Amino acid sequence: MDDERLNLLLDSLGPPALLPFVQEGAAIFERCSDELLACLQAGRFADLRALAHLRRGQAATLGCTHLAQALEEIETLASQETEAADPPSRRVGAIAPVALETVAALRGFTKRLGA
Repeated sequence: MDDERLNLLLDSLGPPALLPFVQEGAAIFERCSDELLACLQAGRFADLRALAHLRRGQAATLGCTHLAQALEEIETLASQETEAADPPSRRVGAIAPVALETVAALRGFTKRLGA
């Protein structure tokens, strides 16, 4: 987590506006690996790429740098639409712990805000 990024958002938006945004991010990232896996298992690489792109932007906005980087890798691999040398399936499977770590960090931040 990029605490500096979250603190900038806190200074800009204030706790009442930021809190629901962070809570929504935690809920989204909690489902993230399941959503990506569903796209992958259905062979919907365009949907996988689009979802990884969307979630990467959301993660970057909240300062979730590790998750954003992992999602960027999935996005890149999914745009190749192949299970070649570096399959997206390996990256999608590895994202769950990163997503859960991110969720825990965001929930910790919401507690500091008094939620």
